[in-house]
Amino acid sequence: LVWALLVAAAARPQWVGEPVRIKNYARDILMVMDISNSMQEPDFALRGRRIDRLTAVKLVASDFIRKRTDDRIGLVLFGTRAYLQAPITYDKKSVEEILKTMDAGMAGDSTAIGDALGLALKTLKDSPNKDKKVIILLTDGENNDGALTLPQAINLAREEGVKVYTIGVGSDMSQSFFGFGMLGSRPGLDEASLRKIADETKGTYFRAKDTSSLVRIYDAIFAVSETSLPGRLSATNGCLIFCLSGAVRRSAGRFHIWLLPVLSVRCWH
Repeated sequence: LVWALLVAAAARPQWVGEPVRIKNYARDILMVMDISNSMQEPDFALRGRRIDRLTAVKLVASDFIRKRTDDRIGLVLFGTRAYLQAPITYDKKSVEEILKTMDAGMAGDSTAIGDALGLALKTLKDSPNKDKKVIILLTDGENNDGALTLPQAINLAREEGVKVYTIGVGSDMSQSFFGFGMLGSRPGLDEASLRKIADETKGTYFRAKDTSSLVRIYDAIFAVSETSLPGRLSATNGCLIFCLSGAVRRSAGRFHIWLLPVLSVRCWH
């Protein structure tokens, strides 16, 4: 090893070529999902078959996770209480498995949006990815439980510089006793607060009324969250040149093993 280091030092290695700035899309994304009992409402559809909101969310969110190849993903589930189910990780298969096993009502009947947002912000606080932290908050309700108010949660998000995308879930058609849809306003969905959360944190509010719109929303978030990210310098192009002629001249009379090719080039692309 010492012999090799002496040879390398005598060769005076030089880097030829400028560092190249490449795109860096990596983000820390925390998915915050409402799993209160109202998410069992069967007002979504897939291939002509009626499904509940939570089933639709599972399918679409799983596809979103698979697409985020360069990002770290985490998962917070909430109802009456908020729980960190998956810390920020590159292990997306594990996050998907947790997503598949979640059921409506597991975290209680009410909706503590403020607490869920607070827990998400606490989870992202120590993330080394400055300016690359994103929360996707999905709910079909309003903040009616928990210790943290929405204004407090919004202030915390703004202070931390975390962008929050909010999604309000639920069809405009409510279910009648006989199973037929009746047109009406979505009871319980506080769109004004969800819009305020997004606006105050430089995110965007989306409304998902059916499965296809939910797909489009996650695609839109996927596209938006990949823009305006700074690149990073990477020595991906260039050559490292070892010129051994000086070492050979000084040592040819004593160590014939040093009679190597005059030029050694190692290139990266």
